[in-house]
Amino acid sequence: MAEIPTRDTVLSRMQIAINKTQAFFSKPYRVIGILIILPIAFLVIMPALELIRTSITRDGSYTLYYWHRILVGPLSNALFYKPLLNTLKVAFGMTAGSILIGGGLAWLVVRTDLPLHRLVERLSIVPYIIPSWVISLAWLTTFRNSESGFGGFNGILQSLFGFKSPVWLIYGIFPIIVTLTIHYFPYTFILVANALRTVDTHLEETGEVLGASRPRILRKITFPIVLPAILSALILTLTKGLGTFGVPAFLGPPVNFRVLPTVVYFMINMGSYGEAYAIAIISTLIAVLTIFMNIRLISARRSFTTISGKGVRIKAYRLGKWKWPLFIIVAVVIIASAILPLAILFVQSIMLYPGDFSISNITSHFWFGGLRTELGDYGEPGVFRNSVTLSAAWNSIKLSLVSATITAFAGILIGYVVVKGKGKFLSKATDQVSFLPYLMPGMPFALIYLVMFARQRGPIPALYGTMALLVLITVVKRLPFSSRTGISSMTQIGKELDESAFILGAGWFRRFRKIMIPLTLDGFVGGFLLAFVTVMRELSLVILLVTPKTQLLTTLIFRYAEENIPQFTNALALLIVFITGIVYLLV
Repeated sequence: MAEIPTRDTVLSRMQIAINKTQAFFSKPYRVIGILIILPIAFLVIMPALELIRTSITRDGSYTLYYWHRILVGPLSNALFYKPLLNTLKVAFGMTAGSILIGGGLAWLVVRTDLPLHRLVERLSIVPYIIPSWVISLAWLTTFRNSESGFGGFNGILQSLFGFKSPVWLIYGIFPIIVTLTIHYFPYTFILVANALRTVDTHLEETGEVLGASRPRILRKITFPIVLPAILSALILTLTKGLGTFGVPAFLGPPVNFRVLPTVVYFMINMGSYGEAYAIAIISTLIAVLTIFMNIRLISARRSFTTISGKGVRIKAYRLGKWKWPLFIIVAVVIIASAILPLAILFVQSIMLYPGDFSISNITSHFWFGGLRTELGDYGEPGVFRNSVTLSAAWNSIKLSLVSATITAFAGILIGYVVVKGKGKFLSKATDQVSFLPYLMPGMPFALIYLVMFARQRGPIPALYGTMALLVLITVVKRLPFSSRTGISSMTQIGKELDESAFILGAGWFRRFRKIMIPLTLDGFVGGFLLAFVTVMRELSLVILLVTPKTQLLTTLIFRYAEENIPQFTNALALLIVFITGIVYLLV
């Protein structure tokens, strides 16, 4: 017969449990870690489960009707398989182009005597600052023509030079891949350039001494060392391609070219929620599988030590007779990707009637003009005198500032938990949970929040149609990036600083305010800028969630594009770039 514990024994065990609990929570990073994990788990895992539940529910009963409809139904090819194939074509096409251009440009800038290489390096980042769908608008302004069979107006090439662009050059997979490549090649450039700077040319010179040819040295020495950077660029670009919405939404519909995100968007608009939920789940699973494969590839390959106590010596290869021809090619790429899109958008925004690029057609109406009823839809007040555009601009600025501030601060807190508890379960869990939003493409992620917050859930009111929902989703979606910045900043702070302040009696809040925040200020600013830029130009993440009250510049641009009013479309696109640039310079 089991012995009944005495009252003293019970009290003793309770005291031990209380002591252990107090000891556990005596470490601030543990409290912060739990306070971070729980909300993120609720905002990512629970909505995902709700999305799955909704995709297998019809009229209150569990069913596989929606899954059957998109996978094996008579419309499965149009609803799913063809858009899936198009999505993969776009993703792999833009990834290949980005790696070729970004990697080649990185090698020329870092490892050769290319003229003006520092200026080229700075300008190579500009295409990433310009939203990808803005580049697609510049593409349309350049190549479209009224005789393509899809209506509209003439582009610059036809108006000025009489060149009638074929349909495949205006709409469809080719312009989509090209514009996305222009936007995303800076990813590869940054990663590969940084990797090349760690490759000591002594290694390559040793290969030359041993009789290896230049191609063999590149293949056997240089390429294996920078392969992790290339793989990282590949996965980063590929996952972006799988979830891209804006560019296919502008350049795809006229030729019925649809990818999975645009199918989800149009299904939601038609009220086919069940099919949209199922496709969103599949899109997320594809992105997760892609990232998992990248992790396996990187972990399976051999690693090489390239940075030692001796330092790194980088010797510029002489291009010889190819120096200026290659510079001209690089200059054309930079001008076409960083300068021309903005110039083209500006030219279209000052044309009174679209398609007429004559001097007499120039006007400032779409920037500063008042109401002109004789112009019909084109007669709305200019951007700076239009209450709708000004309200959307203020909403975009407010959303970007609030989201960027919260995201940057959350990134610092996540970095604190991960670094302070390094190697512990809570540290690893915080790191991994904060990375979860990256696994979900923008459109499926927005759809999850539409499902989750369309109605009241317990104490949480319905958030659809409020700015709070937009702040919430943009903050959560940006956490994977801000957490990397926060971890990097916290890693650079020595433990002895915090420990010394603790010994002197400083509390955690004072230590964090006086030591951690000042020393991680650069990381905070970096996280803020990255979040501000991405939120300011965000489209796929918010297109399903905005209402007339919470209209943003990006969604207003999308509306003007659908209504075929290119002057306002281009003017607002330039306004986004202008606001982003101002904030970047001020911060």
